[in-house]
Amino acid sequence: GWTLLSNPINLSSSRGRRLATIGWFKGMPSGGSTKVSKLMDSVKRWLAFRCDALIAYGRLSKDYFTALGFPEERIFVAQNTVDTIRIAADRDNAKRRSDELRRELRLPDKPVVGFLGQIADFKKPLQIVEAFEQARGAGMDAALLIAGKGPGREALETKISDSPHSQDIFYVPEVPAGAEGGYFQLFDLYATFAAGGLGILEAMAHGRAVLSTPERYPETELLEDEVTALLSNDFSVESFARRMRAAIESRPHREAIGREAERVVLAKASQEGMVQSIDAAVDCAKRHAAGANHG
Repeated sequence: GWTLLSNPINLSSSRGRRLATIGWFKGMPSGGSTKVSKLMDSVKRWLAFRCDALIAYGRLSKDYFTALGFPEERIFVAQNTVDTIRIAADRDNAKRRSDELRRELRLPDKPVVGFLGQIADFKKPLQIVEAFEQARGAGMDAALLIAGKGPGREALETKISDSPHSQDIFYVPEVPAGAEGGYFQLFDLYATFAAGGLGILEAMAHGRAVLSTPERYPETELLEDEVTALLSNDFSVESFARRMRAAIESRPHREAIGREAERVVLAKASQEGMVQSIDAAVDCAKRHAAGANHG
């Protein structure tokens, strides 16, 4: 990320040597009201306007800097992503592994709502459990599988053991690197309550419908309600639970959304597209720097 001291120093050094400079904004503006967040946003703006080109993680970041007055033709979106094309190509192997996982974990023969990612407070895994409990209590017939490690593991395990629906909630604390595909294929619905991250794009590449709150991050830009995803009306557990139940109870609709999600993510969020955007930003920065140096 950006730092208050090293980035301005490095940028000034590059400008002094007449080198083409590119600013790569890996996240959204903080939007906070504290003195630190305001200072960080001011530093970002100062740095951005001294760059020859910008690389933004997503459309939201691009729109932010365009609104500030940075020339749109010098901003390039390199969508934060995973290797979506490889994931789609390895679908058969992932499906076989998902069948093995169902047997190994002794999952019931019912749809699986799943989450794979860091188990931490900012991801709000406990809210996913609470939403599942509400949907299950309202008649939804499904299992919940949460996989991943993190500082919130103990709280999650306690939450599950105390749940009235604990027999339908499963937790896997360790997922070996490279084994994620089997889990995503096992999920009938991928649930993310907060800070969804790259798991959203991986689920989409596996043709899975994503259930999300209406977050606005680069990773959620491809989520369009009732088209490529199912979004809760707000950030409440109750709204999330209602959408979860509706998704599980309508398999044809859920699977249609998953197919469209896969089509969109392959078209708009491939690593190849990310590299092309970076290459275009480099060419633009060189041209702009050359013009400025001869101006």
